[in-house]
Amino acid sequence: MRFNGLVLGLVAGMMAATPAAAVLYLKTATQTENYSVAFTSETQYNNNPPTSQITSFQPLSFTISQFNPIGSKGQALQLTDVKISITSQLGGSINLSGSANPRVGNLAYSIGNSFTIDLPGPSDFVVTTTPGQGASIPFVIPSLSQVTLGFGSTNTSSSGNFTPSTFVPYVGTGNFTVTHALANLLSDITLTTGGRGNLRGEANANVNGTFVIQYSYLDPVPEPASWAMLITGFGLIGATARRRRVIA
Repeated sequence: MRFNGLVLGLVAGMMAATPAAAVLYLKTATQTENYSVAFTSETQYNNNPPTSQITSFQPLSFTISQFNPIGSKGQALQLTDVKISITSQLGGSINLSGSANPRVGNLAYSIGNSFTIDLPGPSDFVVTTTPGQGASIPFVIPSLSQVTLGFGSTNTSSSGNFTPSTFVPYVGTGNFTVTHALANLLSDITLTTGGRGNLRGEANANVNGTFVIQYSYLDPVPEPASWAMLITGFGLIGATARRRRVIA
């Protein structure tokens, strides 16, 4: 009898600790996409603060799967949150050419204050970035010659809970398109010594990184561990019943 009481108490405890099927379980689904944006820019220095402009830009777009509201067992899933994380890294090379006199100076490069990830819905996800460390490279250009310098910055990242006014664009069995818009990528030239004249820089660069989207949702189906606990409990109940019959 003492054994029966212990078993029944154990089973009751497990059943009480096991969530019922009506309980909603918080789960996540994550998707990661790598991206690379190529661009060229020109910088002109003529005894004044340099002027820079992006001369060409390779548009970026990639496809993200929508959140499927129907689970693998046919149960209805409820999307509760969308979290987006983005990393980026700037790198490339710049060709510097001088005229009339030798040039001695520094190449100062930076990724702009922000770039934008265009998302479905009324709002965009804006990534705030900062220049990489050691963003100044010394250079020496003899008269009427050219030099090529490589540059690169440390990673920048941004993440947060992106909560659109409605989840409708993110829910379904299809896909949606994400596009990347550059805000302000620069490669500036500053002179420290050297004679008068023009100095020109032509940069070829890339912004590489990852885009991660995480869906948080509620699922009414218990985890496999919960099912295992239920099966164990039912097995103990069956074993207890058989033991009672043998004793009888």
